Order: sequence, then structure tokens, then C-alpha cells
Amino acid sequence: MGESIGPDTSKGRVRTLKPVNSITNEFVGLSNVRPIMIYTFPHHEHTEFTFVDRKCASRQIGITARYLNNLDSPPHDHEFYEITIVRSGKAIHQTDSGDLPIGKGAVIVVPPGQVHGFTELNGFAVTDIYYQSEWFADDLKMLLTEDGLVPLFLAGELYDVPGLSRVHEFQLDDASLSACLREIIDICHSVRKGSTHLLFANLCFLKALVIMSKAYCLTENSVRTLPFRAETWALLEEMEQSLVGGEAFSFTDSAQRLGFSTKHLSRLFVKDVGLRPIQYFQRRRGQHAARMLLTTHTSVTDVAHALCYTDSSHFCNQFRGLYGISPGDYRKRFRK
Repeated sequence: MGESIGPDTSKGRVRTLKPVNSITNEFVGLSNVRPIMIYTFPHHEHTEFTFVDRKCASRQIGITARYLNNLDSPPHDHEFYEITIVRSGKAIHQTDSGDLPIGKGAVIVVPPGQVHGFTELNGFAVTDIYYQSEWFADDLKMLLTEDGLVPLFLAGELYDVPGLSRVHEFQLDDASLSACLREIIDICHSVRKGSTHLLFANLCFLKALVIMSKAYCLTENSVRTLPFRAETWALLEEMEQSLVGGEAFSFTDSAQRLGFSTKHLSRLFVKDVGLRPIQYFQRRRGQHAARMLLTTHTSVTDVAHALCYTDSSHFCNQFRGLYGISPGDYRKRFRK
């Protein structure tokens, strides 16, 4: 078990969880042909709520043994987004915000890099959904129309706003829980059938997210819509239009077109998003590039051209700054 959460009275500050381990994309099997991975613990070979990968089978067995013996899941973080749906039993969920008792129907959404763990397990059974946000955020305008969806499932990787990058916890009623599990079964069946069925799996995934976001919006501390000013929304719209249209983006030109000074618009944008306009645009452009690298056979040079980078060298440097590896290595890592 990791460090407990609570006041550190000896030093006058709040303690934080330290990850015992960090879980990688490879560990759970995420790739372009398996962009959504689902595991159920405890696992048995006939469960419908899981996707069995031979490389990950032994890990499933090991984690299942811990759940069956009510052993703690020590504090850890992930490279990916994790959604945990509690199917039965009880446990204490640990985050930097405190310890929360959870049971059937609880949903926990953990953005990449956030630390959490479980202790005091009692017949605890969960289904975990793993995904990379950049692989599903290409049509951000459409996703923003659904209350709670982006704040809950994507915002932690889009914006540098503490209230949006935290671990979210809420409750599903029995009907919503059953509806989510039905979509999860369909996702598992589709992923097993291969890449030709990925569109159906993605649609089921989005439907499950909408079901959960509706429940989330009923909670007291939910974020239904992003609390951005009109000026920020207008600039975000300009950026998305540039990316989707394959056009070069100029912050100065956008500010002039929108009728604001660059200083005023930049100041408001930073207050809302937590990033300077060009920082946010580079993040979104990198996400579009990541998706293109995995879903097309377009060369690195042509990806750079399509997204209006100065040249492939500029693209590679920007991409490495975002993901820590080159575009070519990213493709090798996640494209199967």
C-alpha cells in the first residue's frame, strides 16, 4: 500500500500520493488496431466485459489474483486515460483529493499522469477502459456539443486547467450501468474482429461516453461546459478551422479578424486555457498529426505539409517536444 492521503501536521502541508509504478500503453496493448482496450478484474476466460490479448493474459491473471484476495492496488499512474466502472463490491479509492468509499456503479476517470489507487477491497470487481485522447479528438467541435463529454474525458490532455485535469468520480444508476456494459460488450466483440470493425467500436465507445457524461452532469461538482470567455471560444474556433481545413494559422491575423488586440486576446486565452495561444495550437496540431500517423499511410513529410508545418524537420522537432519521440518512432510504437 502506498502513502496515505491526509494532512501532514508535522510539516503543515497536505501529502500527495506517490506512484509505485507507471503503466505504459504497451503494457495494456494500446495501438492503432486496438485504440480502446478493455479489461475486467477479476478476470475469467468467459467474461464478455474484456478483451483478451495474449501478451497481456499473464498480467490479467496476476491482477485477478490480487482482486480475488482483496489485496490493495497500490498508487499508480498511466500514459493513457483510464475509466474504471465498478461492477460489484466495495473499496476505498485514493487520490490526492482524499479517500472515497466506492461501490457498484461508481465511475472513476483518471487523466494521464494522475495518481490513484485502491485499498480495503471487499469483493471488488471493475471494468477498465483505456484510450489515448488524441486518437479521438479530431472532431473536437462535434464532441463539445455534448454536455460534460470533453470536460470529463478529454480536457485533461487539452488544457492546463487544474479543475479539468483532476480525477473525476461519480455514480451511475442501474439502468445507466447496464447500458454502458452493453456498449462495452459490443466494443470487445468489434475489436476482436479486427481493424475493419473499428468504426463500430469507436461509435460504441462514444455512446458509452455520452451515457456516462449524462450521469456526470447530474453531480454537484460536474463541469457541463467549458467555462471559457467568448473571446477564447472564438479563437479556438479559428484554430480548429485551420486544422480541419489544412490552412496555416496566424494568431495575429485571427486577433485582427476577431477585432481584438493580440495582447488582450492572449491574456484572456491564457486565463481560460492555461496555455498561450500558440502553445495550445501546437498541442492540437500535434494531436492531429498523431492521428494521421496511425490511421493513414501518409509519409512524415506529407503529414508535415498537410498540417502546414514549415518543413519536416520543424514538424519532427515540434512533435518530439510534445510526445518525447519522433513521428516515425511514434508510428512504429503504435501502428501494428
